[in-house]
Amino acid sequence: MKTNKLLKSIMLCGLCAMALLAYAEQVKVVKVYNGDKVIAMHKISDFEYFQVEDVDAAELLPAKVTTYEVNGISLDMVEVEGGNYLMGDDNSTEADEKPAHKETIATFQIGKTEVTQELWEAVMGTNPSNFTGEANLPVEKVSWTDCNTFITKLNELTGKNFRLPTEAEWEYAARGGNKSLGYTYSGSNTIGDVAWTSENSSSKTHPVAQKQPNELGIYDMSGNVWEWTSDKYSSNYGSERTSSDRVDRGGGWRSTASNSRIARRSDNGESFTDNNLGLRLAL
Repeated sequence: MKTNKLLKSIMLCGLCAMALLAYAEQVKVVKVYNGDKVIAMHKISDFEYFQVEDVDAAELLPAKVTTYEVNGISLDMVEVEGGNYLMGDDNSTEADEKPAHKETIATFQIGKTEVTQELWEAVMGTNPSNFTGEANLPVEKVSWTDCNTFITKLNELTGKNFRLPTEAEWEYAARGGNKSLGYTYSGSNTIGDVAWTSENSSSKTHPVAQKQPNELGIYDMSGNVWEWTSDKYSSNYGSERTSSDRVDRGGGWRSTASNSRIARRSDNGESFTDNNLGLRLAL
């Protein structure tokens, strides 16, 4: 059980008696192991750390990653353990993010990154993307219909049942699942640490997994490209999903910080394409 959130600012020298420092520079978190407990801390400087919470050590073990091969291209899927969470944001100015409500999610897998252009081309034989030149750029300019055609062919090749994530699954994974530290963006409260947006993208997509991952080790769930989900859109969480549009989430390379928040929602028609819109797989 997580306890003692936001306890205090502490100095590294005061922790020298504790057993082991495991630096996780990519997420700017230090884990100090003390028996079966671990103190997770955010790094402020080379000597100062801000304690976030005391947790069971097992809660901060890396999420399981399974690698699949598709025509010689690797696809990493992160296991997201099931649990309950509060979906949406009652403090938002956006009506469609309300009301915040409890969702129960079963264990599933989600892509460690967005679908890359090399994976798309390995399955489809073509690359529809606007921004090209590097194989690990996210695929974009793919419609919801295109994505489902891709998934059908991917499943034929692998014998698996890949799919688009539901909107609730997507948000749960973006929040860090049951390892969530409550960030505004996926993996940080500082947007530039985890996302390519209008502030730093130079008006283009960037290779996947260049920014910090979130608590589950998942990359780019804020920024780079918006990501299609399987669900139809609703004007708020209290209304039925009767729209013909499909939900996309996460923000992209031309999005503002506000539009890259975990809770932010968008929608487009099933045939819509854009160089700011791609996908992430679920299983």
